[in-house]
Amino acid sequence: MNRPAVFLDRDGTIFKDTGYPGDKSPIDFLPGVPESLRKLQIDFQLIIISNQSGVGRGIITHDEMKRVHHKMIEKLADEKIKITDSYYCPHAPSDNCVCRKPKPAMIETAAKKWGVNLSQSYMIGDKLSDVLAGYHAGCKSILLGKDRSAKENHIKRPYPHFVATDFKSAAKWILKDAKLHGV
Repeated sequence: MNRPAVFLDRDGTIFKDTGYPGDKSPIDFLPGVPESLRKLQIDFQLIIISNQSGVGRGIITHDEMKRVHHKMIEKLADEKIKITDSYYCPHAPSDNCVCRKPKPAMIETAAKKWGVNLSQSYMIGDKLSDVLAGYHAGCKSILLGKDRSAKENHIKRPYPHFVATDFKSAAKWILKDAKLHGV
């Protein structure tokens, strides 16, 4: 079954970005996220794709990052949101690994594992690296917030497909676009 997915950046997209979250860091949803994810999960697999360079930079341990991530997944489950899977890159930018966004490897790995139709899928993120990862994987990309560099690049390139002021407007756009294209 080739069910489409919404690939989600984590920090700054579904949860407030607290820098490099540790075990005691607060985990708070951004406005409109829980209700929007509940709507999206009806038609889409929800897959988290996240760079976590705090591990590679030595700011947090791998185990600490996993514990924080587990708490976030539990918080989503408490809101009746099922995350199909999650992928993260623990490397520092200087490592030049194959998995770090803007490279599409994490999205492509998830697509292969879960039978995702990438041409009918979406990537939501708050940074240009999120948008580029989705674009290079063959998804439509949505930029959250006011990242000037992505807006300027949008003039020259075919991405992002949509710039949303918040998660709720991104989800509305996805549902409208999917319906328009028969997803």
